[in-house]
Amino acid sequence: MHRPHAPVPPATTRVITRRRIVAAVPALATLLLAGVFGSAGRASDRTLVGTVDRLVGEASVVVGRTTRPLATEGRLFVGDRVVTGADGRLEIACTDGSTIIVGAQTTVTLSEYTTNADGTGKTALLDMVEGLVRVSLSRLGVWQRFEVTTPTAIAAARSTEWIVEAVPGRSAVFVVHGRVEVIDRQLKGGVILDPGDGTDVRAGDAPTVAKRWGKKRVDDVLSRTRLP
Repeated sequence: MHRPHAPVPPATTRVITRRRIVAAVPALATLLLAGVFGSAGRASDRTLVGTVDRLVGEASVVVGRTTRPLATEGRLFVGDRVVTGADGRLEIACTDGSTIIVGAQTTVTLSEYTTNADGTGKTALLDMVEGLVRVSLSRLGVWQRFEVTTPTAIAAARSTEWIVEAVPGRSAVFVVHGRVEVIDRQLKGGVILDPGDGTDVRAGDAPTVAKRWGKKRVDDVLSRTRLP
């Protein structure tokens, strides 16, 4: 999963217009509604997202009102909420070949993970309350939209690898490969991030201008999203 960090070419930053932000809202609303109102149900009735491929430390999954510890090869479904402890990290091997690494002290819900009936496209939503996740999308099939939401930001991509962190009052997004669109939850503005770019989104504010992160900050988020 981990690729050595290497210098990337200068990035070209583009600002997302308000028209483009508003156009994205219906798609996001559909995903959010699917995640909120989806039934926990029996495993046989639920959509499989993937299995726990690697795990260190403590992690659990919340299904409805039930909380149980996670173990390697444990299955995760749409609607499951994953919670990691102070020393917990895990990698989810998704059914389509994508991977999701959940860092320590993270709470994230697998709100949506679907493929069109005709197999022409896929959509997904991770709804993160706090913590750190790293997503690497498979090149199999076509991603119509993969979104990671936090209390302050929405980060969306089609084919890429990126990291999202949420702490009280602020979120940060960094792109390893590909391109990611980031907007704030109040739809005040947005930016497009290229490889090596990052942005911060504080509560009530638009994302900061995309800029290349320094080596220290990049090394920090990469190290916290690695597993032995």
